[in-house]
Amino acid sequence: MSAAAALDRSASAAFRTEAPFELPLGYVDESGVRHRRGVMRLATAADEILPMRDPRVQANPAYLSIIILSRVVMKLGSLPDVDTQVVERLFTQDFEYLRRLYEELFLVVRDCGLRVLCAGVALPNDASDGLHRAMGFEEVGVYRRIGWKDGRWHDVRWWQLHLAGDAPPANLQG
Repeated sequence: MSAAAALDRSASAAFRTEAPFELPLGYVDESGVRHRRGVMRLATAADEILPMRDPRVQANPAYLSIIILSRVVMKLGSLPDVDTQVVERLFTQDFEYLRRLYEELFLVVRDCGLRVLCAGVALPNDASDGLHRAMGFEEVGVYRRIGWKDGRWHDVRWWQLHLAGDAPPANLQG
C-alpha cells in the first residue's frame, strides 16, 4: 500500500501524520518471531537535524538513513521499541521498502497544497547533503557565512524539491 493511500487523501479525511505499512519480508527478532506490520509517521525537522550530531553519522554519512528510520518508525509488530539496532538488522528489501515509504510521505505534503520543499544545510555536512541528494532535492545555492552554529559562522547550502507542476493553485484568480 502506498503512503498516499494509507493516509487517505480524500478531501473529507482529517490530515493524518501516520501511515501503516507491511514489510515484504519482516524483521526477525532474537526469538525467531517475524514482525511485518508497522506504522511510520511523518518526519519532523528534528528527525533530520538532530542525527547530524551523532558520531556514527559523522563517521559514515550513510548511517543517517538508519537513524532517521529509527525515529519515524513508531511501531513494528509486537516490538516494544524500534531503535537503530532493529533498523540495522532489517533485510535489505525491507530497509529499501521503508526508505521508499519515507519518500512517498512527501506526496502527503504535496497534497496539502505545498509545491516546493526547501532545506538549508549548515556546511560542512556531507551526511545532510547526501540525504537531500538521495531524496531528490536539487542544490540551488550557497549563502556565505550566514549561519551561526557551534560558536562560528557557516555557509548554508540551500536545496529544494519540486512536489508539483507550475500550474497556479486552483483557488487563485488571474
